[in-house]
Amino acid sequence: MIAWSELAGLGFSVFPLKPQEKRPLGAWEKYQTARPSAEELKDWAARPGLNAAIATGAVSGIFVVDVDTSQGASAIAARGLPPTASVVTGKGRHHYFRHPGFPVKNSAGRIAPGVDVRGDGGYVCAPGSIHPSGALYRWDPPPAQVPVAPAPGWLINELRKHQYADYLAKTSDTVPAPAPEPAPPRHSEPGPYAKAALDREVARLRAAREGTRNATLNIAAMVFGQFVAGGEIGEQDARTWLNDEALAIGLTQAEARATIASGLKKGMSEPRSGARGKKPEAPQPRIPEPAGVLGQGITAAELQGKRFAPIRWVVPGIVVEGLTLLAGKPKRGKSWFALNCALAVAGGGRALGAVECAEGDVLALMLEDNARRLQDRLRQLAPNGAWPARLTFHTAWPRLGEGALEALEAWAAARAEPRLILIDVLAAVRAAGNDRKSPYTDDYGALEGLQKFASKHRLALVVVHHCRKAAADDDVFDEISCTTGLTGAADSALVLKRGEGKTDFLYGRGRDLPEFEKAVTFDKTRGLWTVLGEADDFRGDEIERRVVDALALSDRPLPLADVVAASGGAYEAVKQRLYRMIAAGRIRKCGRGKFAPA
Repeated sequence: MIAWSELAGLGFSVFPLKPQEKRPLGAWEKYQTARPSAEELKDWAARPGLNAAIATGAVSGIFVVDVDTSQGASAIAARGLPPTASVVTGKGRHHYFRHPGFPVKNSAGRIAPGVDVRGDGGYVCAPGSIHPSGALYRWDPPPAQVPVAPAPGWLINELRKHQYADYLAKTSDTVPAPAPEPAPPRHSEPGPYAKAALDREVARLRAAREGTRNATLNIAAMVFGQFVAGGEIGEQDARTWLNDEALAIGLTQAEARATIASGLKKGMSEPRSGARGKKPEAPQPRIPEPAGVLGQGITAAELQGKRFAPIRWVVPGIVVEGLTLLAGKPKRGKSWFALNCALAVAGGGRALGAVECAEGDVLALMLEDNARRLQDRLRQLAPNGAWPARLTFHTAWPRLGEGALEALEAWAAARAEPRLILIDVLAAVRAAGNDRKSPYTDDYGALEGLQKFASKHRLALVVVHHCRKAAADDDVFDEISCTTGLTGAADSALVLKRGEGKTDFLYGRGRDLPEFEKAVTFDKTRGLWTVLGEADDFRGDEIERRVVDALALSDRPLPLADVVAASGGAYEAVKQRLYRMIAAGRIRKCGRGKFAPA
């Protein structure tokens, strides 16, 4: 039996097929671009015996690899498939993958004999349908157990290769065919040092993940450009070499041409060469002339008369320009907190319950999520009205040192008013650690580039990170995982921490962020964080309990300083609460500045 509503709830565009057939019941073209209505689903569910189809492609957010033979199954298994939702069919298996964001052509046998692809403009029989042979299409495993996975890199490359081949076939009179493999001999051969450096860049390019290839190609082209300017390799030879590699990893001719040209131009402004036939000495750090360093200073008198633009608040009172580290224990709702801020800034609305935000462009790198989960979360956060066009999501991004900062620069340059960037989480973009550095230096270096980028563009860059399981004795910011190198590199730090009752607490501290402690609460049904007020106003019951316990355990009246220390609250807040407790008859004052049980 077909679970029409369940299939539609997964985000699929479904439509009916004739009973025990693969042919549509009627016209189905409209379901390639729009999903069926609730009335249509109800009507089809009332007609037992119908088969169902899922329209593949962007409309459903998927494409499907259809394997019909054991030879095909062995061929793709040898290249590696990630765990993903799959359907057992009459003759084989359908492997579901997330749509990659570019048109996926339908094909038969191009990847391997007996392996077809169903993408944009295609469809597959849905689980619950009956194959003409009488076999049942069934989930194995279903999406509830194993979510639809991103396609592996080799499969993305195959899709792009076929897309490019079809393009060339249609435009063969104007577009030259890609260079055959192996690459043609080059007119110049770089020396051993240069060749080793260029081979390293090619190896990085071949290993680049989907979503990082353009940035990796740009870096490789810059290195090639340096050796072109240094006379180690000809410019046309460099272009040919890079173009061959770019097409081999699945980039289009247009993407490759533009990226290579840009990278070569940049690299040729910084010549680099190595002595032919021997390994050159390690490059020495460039030490600026002393006069140049001294000329960069500023006198106190000059500083006194200088006028600076006011500090830019992105979420007033909470998130300020610069690099902010947002930390909390796992599953504390940090991603919901970040999304709430992103929506408010991109739409010029309210964040965290009542904080008005100025509108600007927002980039959200939600690197532990997928598009379907993000859609579900935004439906909770903003069930009514249009979602802001100035908020852009990415679920994959290069790592630091592999093109991350270059990609951020490109995004900022292309936006009218970049105000906020979210990175969820740090571990997904952090470069590999360096064993030769101290842990503090390594942690500081992990955020240093991001801090400089945020300061340069005067935007807020919020990086989500985790807290340790163990609580800190004195300072909540010491609970942030790793060394204090992270908090030292960041301009500001925010920590979400569970309270002892229903109220949670948000702690903030930074170079331009006045230290604060605020009471917050999280509505799980709506995914909303709300700032309730100052923390001490909501710690009242706990503070009073500690005061009463401390006085009861003491064999003498306690002075104010000892009572404040026992309460764990701020001095002025506790002092005011003590007088309220006296008025309520819970404690009494004994002599000058001392307190005892009532």
